[in-house]
Amino acid sequence: MKTLQIFLLVFISNAFSQTDKDLFITYNNGNLKSRTVASDKNITIEIFKLQIQTESPYKYILGFDKSGNIQVETQILGVSVPSFKFTYLDQNGDNPEKKVSGKEMKNVLEFSELQKLTNAENFYNTLNKFENIYFIYLENDTSPLIAKKVKFEREVGL
Repeated sequence: MKTLQIFLLVFISNAFSQTDKDLFITYNNGNLKSRTVASDKNITIEIFKLQIQTESPYKYILGFDKSGNIQVETQILGVSVPSFKFTYLDQNGDNPEKKVSGKEMKNVLEFSELQKLTNAENFYNTLNKFENIYFIYLENDTSPLIAKKVKFEREVGL
């Protein structure tokens, strides 16, 4: 009986903690600043980059000027800005675009929302929980939903 209770507890907790295996990230030309595209008859590659500013590059402190009057001083600091890359690669048709419906898209984020994030570790760990990540270009509200499966990785940097 105790074994059955443990099994049910593990099964139920896993069932509710599992995420859908696919993540869809939508974008339009207005909110995507760092995108590189190259293609020929056999290969298409698109690279989408995202930087997450984890802290402000400015430090504000109280100080005194030469006359002894109090003032707010601004210091510009060196800040690490973690970078992430999403790469779409279709070589000889091995990763074709696919048409999707709004019903099958359970986990959807807008690229503009990702640009507001400030916790790089949370972002990286959360996206790594998905088996597949797709980018969808939204030309307008009635355009077809064409998904491109991308590879997600953290870029090496400072």
